[in-house]
Amino acid sequence: MKSILIVAFLSFIMLFAGTAQAEKKAPTCGKGKPTASKTVSRHRGSMHARTPFGLKLTEEQKAKIKKIMEDAKKKIMEEVLTDDQRKQLADGKKRMVEGKKKMEDRKAEFMKKFDTNKDGKLDDAEKKAIRESFKKRHAEGKRPKGRNSKRKGK
Repeated sequence: MKSILIVAFLSFIMLFAGTAQAEKKAPTCGKGKPTASKTVSRHRGSMHARTPFGLKLTEEQKAKIKKIMEDAKKKIMEEVLTDDQRKQLADGKKRMVEGKKKMEDRKAEFMKKFDTNKDGKLDDAEKKAIRESFKKRHAEGKRPKGRNSKRKGK
């Protein structure tokens, strides 16, 4: 546990170590005042999402941070989680990938059915056809098949 705290502390220090080399100007909200948000970018999982106030990190700094994060993740997986927890995590990742695939398949099927001009986008006429289709199904008492359609009593 102590080693995890040390790794977390070191990663925090490394994140802010480049402030001397970073651009001094903080992002503003257009009125010359610094923004209240901690991050400039909203890209999940990217280095930018973890870079407060738009720091301009060098590639070397980014590589160091990435290595620290990977080492911390590996250490957590090996030393903190039990075998059951690791299996649970792997199963959860597998279900997430399967769910994403199902969603992509359903979207492709939906677009195949309603995208009449095959441009990959729904125009106003196609959206109107979708609304009409949904109204018709609702009037007939048919519900779309979703994750709640398998509940008892339905």
